[in-house]
Amino acid sequence: MLRTMDDLEDYSVGAADGSVGRVKDFYFDDEFWVVRYFLVEAGAWLAGRKVLISTTSIRAPNWFNRLLPVSMTRQEVAERQDIETQRPMRGDHHLRSCKTVTSSHIRAPDGDVGHVCGFLIDEENWAIRYLIVDTRNWWLGHHVLIAPEWIVGLSWDDHTVSVTLTRDAVRNAPPYRAKTQFDREAEMKLHDHYGLPGYWAGKVTLQNPPDYPSTSEKNICCEA
Repeated sequence: MLRTMDDLEDYSVGAADGSVGRVKDFYFDDEFWVVRYFLVEAGAWLAGRKVLISTTSIRAPNWFNRLLPVSMTRQEVAERQDIETQRPMRGDHHLRSCKTVTSSHIRAPDGDVGHVCGFLIDEENWAIRYLIVDTRNWWLGHHVLIAPEWIVGLSWDDHTVSVTLTRDAVRNAPPYRAKTQFDREAEMKLHDHYGLPGYWAGKVTLQNPPDYPSTSEKNICCEA
């Protein structure tokens, strides 16, 4: 099932011995488009610090109770070292904050088509399957979806994402409505519109990126 970044924001994160805090952002790998870390705002027990929790530490999520259990203790969380929260983590320039990337412009070969306003994440493996794009400032249009496989260039300094799709193709794409379930049938219609294969057909490598170390191996943490 696909979930939006907004759906997952404010989920509770529970350590083995108590609550850690709530999800406030996500760090993803812009090479493989997979979420690697949750940015969690801790409660008073940790003086409101923000910590990065690796998705490899997440146990089976409790979607009904909006809870993400982690295989760590609160002491292990508290012992993380500090890093900057608004930049890619030191030593890995492919890691990006979802909130920082939100509002980046989508650029087609023949002009701009909209801006990023969200992400659809695969709950099974934390892969980013689609960027949610707002086109209303361009054509008084609607929200559309663009898959990472259709991206050909990234300029985070200029806040632009370049795609292979034409403006007309994006303008006429099936609209995405957050309140309507976006199931496999809807995904197939989207890919058929562009004449491009879906990730479920085994045409892309998102589901098999190189292994990342866990937070315990990287020993990282954030301050607000």
